[in-house]
Amino acid sequence: MRQQGMASACVEVRGLWVAYRGSPWVLRGVDLEVRCGELVVIASRSGGGKTTLLRVLAGLIPWFYPARLRGRVRVMGVDPTAVRPEEVAAVVGFVRQNPYTQLVAPTVFDEVLGVLLNTGMDPVDARRRTREVLERFGLWRYRDYEPWRLSLGLQQRLVIAAALALDQPLLLLDEPTAYLDPEEVGELVGLLSELRRGGKTVIVAEQRLTDVLPVATRLAVISGGRTAVYSDPRSAIGEAERYGVDAPPVTRMAKLLGLGSPLPISVEDMVEAVRGAYRGA
Repeated sequence: MRQQGMASACVEVRGLWVAYRGSPWVLRGVDLEVRCGELVVIASRSGGGKTTLLRVLAGLIPWFYPARLRGRVRVMGVDPTAVRPEEVAAVVGFVRQNPYTQLVAPTVFDEVLGVLLNTGMDPVDARRRTREVLERFGLWRYRDYEPWRLSLGLQQRLVIAAALALDQPLLLLDEPTAYLDPEEVGELVGLLSELRRGGKTVIVAEQRLTDVLPVATRLAVISGGRTAVYSDPRSAIGEAERYGVDAPPVTRMAKLLGLGSPLPISVEDMVEAVRGAYRGA
């Protein structure tokens, strides 16, 4: 698969319609372009199509989830619905909502090693690469642990490490904060920011926006199966609530205080907005 430069689009979606077998259309014309190196958050009401979109980008639809599709999709320059899933997996890492259900090996080391061996990598090279991956993600000290003995936060980190074992340029995450406590969410957001700074492109489907939105480059809102909003987070969040997406508490507070656009999406933003309002008074 062809990889794109940092300024070009890693993901292009034009007029995407998706309907699972025997069901009505879930997506009804989604448009989305993600530039390489971005961290994009996709939000919607529950059942609004976020997961379906990620499944298409990851090459799981229609191969593992039979469905009708219309429209144009390109991931790293290739249509993921038209090539074999392993070709997509070579450039896309996909993390599902519950980390526990994705861990299958007896040890942390074997979790990553198994991914590499399944690609046909030489065993010696695979073991060396496994150590590199675990050290990069701060998991080497846990290499002999059974994965289910780890905290949910560390399990999520391990799943991400395994998903990126081949150093794929694109990472997709489906509601990754759902099972994490506040401290673990903060650690996850820090990891995603670090991956983006390291050159990865990250797409997060999420309903809990408070923590992840401040580190995002853009926010996409899906409503009625279509892209209703797609802009930088501070510009988009004001419209997002109209489509059933819960804004962060600081954003709702800013609205109550009558603070103008762009609306704050973090505590730091809120402090600056209040200072600006005070200076302008």
